[in-house]
Amino acid sequence: MGSPPQASPFLGGASRRNGRPKTMLSRLSRNSSKDYRQSLRVIGRFCTIVLFFACWAAVRHWPHPLYSLSNMLRVAFVACLAFALVRREPFGDTSLNYWDEGLGYIAIAALLDAI
Repeated sequence: MGSPPQASPFLGGASRRNGRPKTMLSRLSRNSSKDYRQSLRVIGRFCTIVLFFACWAAVRHWPHPLYSLSNMLRVAFVACLAFALVRREPFGDTSLNYWDEGLGYIAIAALLDAI
């Protein structure tokens, strides 16, 4: 009769090895350690830059250091957007990237503006 019809990979087709459907979790688990390390790098870079900007704004003899910090975070947001566009990173990926870092900067800047 021939071989059975192959399931579509788009619909989570069965693997040839065991006949069980591939799940999204199994696809994510292969790259989870790489994604985890990349996410940790983004979190470390984000915290380092925010700490540096906060210290810089605090030591400046400025009547309003929060305005200076907010402006620096907006510049960091624009820089992250530029890096994300140049590197063609996907928005909403499984690991953190420049898009997420930029959203963190603009969120803190908006919070500082509201104070």
